[in-house]
Amino acid sequence: MLKRLWDTENKKMVFAKWPSGHECQVWTDADGSHLYIYDCSQWLVYDPSAQWASEAKEYWPTWKALDDEEVGFYDTNVPTELYSWDEGDEVAYAFKNWNATLQSGKVTEGQTPTYTGDTPTKAATAQYTYTFDDWDPEVGPIYKKTTFKATFTSTVNEYTVSIASNNTDYGTVDESSVEDVPYGTAISAADNVLTIGTGSSKTEITATAEEGYVFSSWNVSGEALPSSVSWALSITATFEAEPEPTDPEENDVE
Repeated sequence: MLKRLWDTENKKMVFAKWPSGHECQVWTDADGSHLYIYDCSQWLVYDPSAQWASEAKEYWPTWKALDDEEVGFYDTNVPTELYSWDEGDEVAYAFKNWNATLQSGKVTEGQTPTYTGDTPTKAATAQYTYTFDDWDPEVGPIYKKTTFKATFTSTVNEYTVSIASNNTDYGTVDESSVEDVPYGTAISAADNVLTIGTGSSKTEITATAEEGYVFSSWNVSGEALPSSVSWALSITATFEAEPEPTDPEENDVE
């Protein structure tokens, strides 16, 4: 049987605090002869000469001698019932989305806050759509003021690239659209062949001129092709009339 260490002076559970800011639970054995730190997945016996002990010099509120009258203990079954401690004072909590507070309040120390608001959202960008994932830290029993921040999963946006001729009497294209093209996909062109993507996943679109006409260029609203897909594109294959042949006799100088 281990006992949970309690600071009766400050009415707070005692935590060991690593330089990274991570706080670990502090316990003592039944006779108070040893201190233990529960580091998420393993138990560490506090020994000032231990290699890890030098990393745990900052404590909140402070380490206290086991015979200090300001230190109390809660009997607790460990590790199967880590959260069956006696209740203490109220502590504040807040659920935030970026810097906006969605919900706040207080719960009795050792209890778990419950979020009851709308699902947090994050505005999409041209590249990503965001979906609420979870809270950081994970929602669970709290023993001090705690802020839970919304975290999101990002999904790369996909777009449709439309391809058309400037005049179907002048020429045609063999694909009218390419669906579900991920943001950032490369675009290139070599003469009358337009390429979307690279490697085995690329799509090639060929522009074919009708008799009497020639392929001129690929463009987007009259502007040069972008190097990659970053929005829903409409690409135009431009055809124009084949130039009239020049009569050599007209160029003779008398």
